[in-house]
Amino acid sequence: MRPLRLVGELAELVAVSRVAARAHGGGVPWTARRARRLRSRQHYEYREALTEGLLDPAVPEAECALHGSRYETVQIQRRLNPDAIAPLAGEKALFYAYCDAAGIRTPRHYGLIDPSGPGWSAGGRSVAGAGGFARFVEEDLPDDWVIKPSAGHHGLGVRVMRRREGGLRDEAGRILRPAALHAELAADPEFRLWVVQERLENHPGLARLIQATTLQTLRIVTLIGRGGDVDVLYAVLRVAVAGGATDNFRGGLSGNGLASVSLADGRLESVKLARRSGFGFVRTAALPSGVRIEGVPLPDWEQTLALVRRAAPAFLPARTLGWDVALTPGGPVVVEANMFWWPRSGPEQAVLRERLLSA
Repeated sequence: MRPLRLVGELAELVAVSRVAARAHGGGVPWTARRARRLRSRQHYEYREALTEGLLDPAVPEAECALHGSRYETVQIQRRLNPDAIAPLAGEKALFYAYCDAAGIRTPRHYGLIDPSGPGWSAGGRSVAGAGGFARFVEEDLPDDWVIKPSAGHHGLGVRVMRRREGGLRDEAGRILRPAALHAELAADPEFRLWVVQERLENHPGLARLIQATTLQTLRIVTLIGRGGDVDVLYAVLRVAVAGGATDNFRGGLSGNGLASVSLADGRLESVKLARRSGFGFVRTAALPSGVRIEGVPLPDWEQTLALVRRAAPAFLPARTLGWDVALTPGGPVVVEANMFWWPRSGPEQAVLRERLLSA
């Protein structure tokens, strides 16, 4: 290892150990030793272990061994999913077109926008420049719609737009003209191509449970066996208690939660929320609002399972995918698929890891 890199990693270890020791106790030396063990045995980054709450002395060493780091999980998935076809799921512009051809239900597609070049409208017109985008918005789009990066991740860059007098209104309450939105897209340093699509609504059963207009999605992971059978490994519901444009969890940093789902009957189990300290998680039967979530059945559960089981073989040779599925008044809809999905973190990860390794 290069000296400068070694110095940087040592500095990060010391900084993380001090933060964890202040948050949990146990002392800096003890915390640093555990962080080093997690890194050497399970490839945990120091800050990842801190966020996951694994540097808390109250968490037994045997329980730590049941968790899986992001690096470890991705390496297992690489055995099952070839990198060559990753763009099919990673680029939403390709993903939605492919799903349409394969008969997999996804949000209605309105167009593609490239602020630096020509775009495309489902109505058949070319969309170029700020003026073309303004005409597209005024003439081709409904009052409510979503625009998001084709190569986006973790909900970054997603905008939920509503037509209002005086312009467009986003989830933050800003009112802006189409030309101003086009300028924002053009100035984005990370994303170039943007997908414009239908804004989906939550099924009334979810809307009553979670008082938020944010679309709540399920993450359902499938695994295709060597004989072609499709297994569902686990499912969680992203609970958007923080509101905003997306329901992404982002390791708890978003303020949203994850509710486990019983595969047998589609009933919600406990919900995982980040601790107030930002390090580790708590599981509870109720949402912060006081609404009990444990035991509540999800709508259209059998239809949802059938949808992902039908979709999974269309993406072979990728054998394990993380599907984001919205439960809407009109039934389940595939919103995205993830070739290299992040698992639910926790001691249950050991069972999932063994399933993947034996596949």
